[in-house]
Amino acid sequence: MTPAVPILLGLTIAALAEPASACTICHSTASADLRHQLLEHDPLRNAAALAAPIPILLAAILIAAREPRRRASGS
Repeated sequence: MTPAVPILLGLTIAALAEPASACTICHSTASADLRHQLLEHDPLRNAAALAAPIPILLAAILIAAREPRRRASGS
């Protein structure tokens, strides 16, 4: 599986997620206000702000993975 598949799957699930019917927290006024602030104003801007650090994190992982491994000095 390529690295993009889990990311796309996670984004798809997050985009399609709806509050559960049995969840009392999902139907509270605080959660309704939060959903309104996140989704009603500018969802693309919010998604971009959430996704902005991902390239930096991936670059750090790639740099760390390319460094040569050091052998532990055993006794």
